[in-house]
Amino acid sequence: MATTCTQGAVATRTVARITAARWDIENNGFRDLKTYWHMDHAFVHDPTAIQAWLGILLLAVNLMYTFVYEHLHHFREWNIPLQDVIQEIKEQMRRSLAGHTKVLWDTG
Repeated sequence: MATTCTQGAVATRTVARITAARWDIENNGFRDLKTYWHMDHAFVHDPTAIQAWLGILLLAVNLMYTFVYEHLHHFREWNIPLQDVIQEIKEQMRRSLAGHTKVLWDTG
């Protein structure tokens, strides 16, 4: 780990904890985005569009996890896997929109 702090300004233990937290973001955050949120697929090819798409994706992921962890917080106490919670949300959305797809997608 490289830092611009002087040797006495920050404790070595603090720098090590910051480094470990950064690796946690790398290992869990980006892996999660690539594995479950399709960040590894280029839906568009214009650099500005890619930047906009990633911004929307990150916003959607943050909103989803905020909803799940702050509103549906009991799933952790009940040992329900996060994937099961998200799958149930997807199924409920699919069922609730089943009769409305013509209204939503009818452009004629």
